[in-house]
Amino acid sequence: MSSVDFVVYDDRDNPSLLAEAKALTDRSEKWARKMRRNLSVHGSLPEAPFFLLALPDQFFLWGDHSRLDPMASPSYTADAEPLLTPYFDRAEVSSERAGGATFELIVWTWLLRVTQSPSPDALPERSREWVLSTGLFDAVRNGRIEQSGIPA
Repeated sequence: MSSVDFVVYDDRDNPSLLAEAKALTDRSEKWARKMRRNLSVHGSLPEAPFFLLALPDQFFLWGDHSRLDPMASPSYTADAEPLLTPYFDRAEVSSERAGGATFELIVWTWLLRVTQSPSPDALPERSREWVLSTGLFDAVRNGRIEQSGIPA
């Protein structure tokens, strides 16, 4: 069991994405780097080409080249609001009022949609460009998600 919320395995059953969901807003890149560093230094993280720190207002994504430097800047950042708004709407909760477990469920649902989309055209429109341009779609496509060591 790893110390991140989610491990996404690719279609060959290799870890392709580690994801941590925090229901915190207005955090800096410096804060995100420290959070990732703490998880990598104090946790038992498997090797994976991508690491995502998902916040209700911001996604921080590190690519393969940054694995060796725990304090590396994120490879990509994105405004999470347009990516997650449909999921908050369906859950009938605002991003400001979503607690930890609710936010984890929203991130899991978003990840599930990305991993199970049969083609880029099937991706949620608001997520499509970011997920494709970062290479995340190809890394997790047809994958499976484990949450807290439990296959989902």
